[in-house]
Amino acid sequence: MDRVGRATAPGKIILSGEHSVVYGYPALVSAISLRCMAEANFLPEPGIEIISKDLGVRQVYSADEVLQLKDISLNPKTDNLAYAVYKTLEYLGLGPQKEEGISISLKSEIPISAGLGSSAASAVACVGSVLSLLEKELEKEQISQLAFEGEILAHGTPSGVDNAAATFGGFLRYEQGHIQKLDLTSKIPIIIVNTQVPRETKSLVAAVRSRFEENEPIMGDIFEAMGKIPEAMIEAIYSNDLRKIGQLMEINQGLLDTIGVGHRSLTEMIWTAKEYGAYGAKLTGAGGGGCGIILPKDEETGSKIIESLSEKKFNTFKTQVSQEGVLIER
Repeated sequence: MDRVGRATAPGKIILSGEHSVVYGYPALVSAISLRCMAEANFLPEPGIEIISKDLGVRQVYSADEVLQLKDISLNPKTDNLAYAVYKTLEYLGLGPQKEEGISISLKSEIPISAGLGSSAASAVACVGSVLSLLEKELEKEQISQLAFEGEILAHGTPSGVDNAAATFGGFLRYEQGHIQKLDLTSKIPIIIVNTQVPRETKSLVAAVRSRFEENEPIMGDIFEAMGKIPEAMIEAIYSNDLRKIGQLMEINQGLLDTIGVGHRSLTEMIWTAKEYGAYGAKLTGAGGGGCGIILPKDEETGSKIIESLSEKKFNTFKTQVSQEGVLIER
């Protein structure tokens, strides 16, 4: 068959709540304008094929291998995507033994392994492209959950924040699986800085878990403090109080450093931003490198920060909140 299914999903930044969200506290997230594109086609035989143009990976999973994905790591770069596709087919009552297989080709604008939700955006786009190909419709809550199944395979104990942002778009308050899309249309001037230091979310989450288990009373207090920041930041955004937002970003960063997810590249980014008078700066995502976000005072300040960081070999770019989540071609 010549039918093609297409879908796109956005990346995200976490404004506050990294890591503490895994322990039951809220997080404030916004989708961004960078997106992942997925195109699905039928295969003549049962199975799933994942082609990632950005990773340079093509992996074909037979019907039997698809059923083993949760237990056997065949190719960690694409297992989570194939598993999300498998769970989608299963939910639709088709399963991997259906007559035709499915091939999905991915191309993304979102930097990989940088804390911008590239994995989840890819998973959401994969689910969306399958629905497009099969001419099926699901509620966004179910799309997010199916992508989350793949995220578990990729990251161990993810919070679900990334797939929620990629599915729903806009500003989201996320707490213990409950997603609240906020009536916020503020255009906060955010600069995203890619330190280009690779890191793995799964190992960072596990390291924080280990530190928590060894120092539970202290770590519990730190997470409790982190948990108060998203609500305060939401109020500041509603009031358009950029100075307060910047203060909260710095407080959040300090707490993230104490739980061991900082990195000297992030510290350099933050102090460069402060040198030029930014309201605030912090990491976004799991930390340990990856990306940070900066809230500049104005256009001139932002330009100076970008110029300085570019000279230091950081990859910088401006972004805006995307009010659109997953887009599925019908």
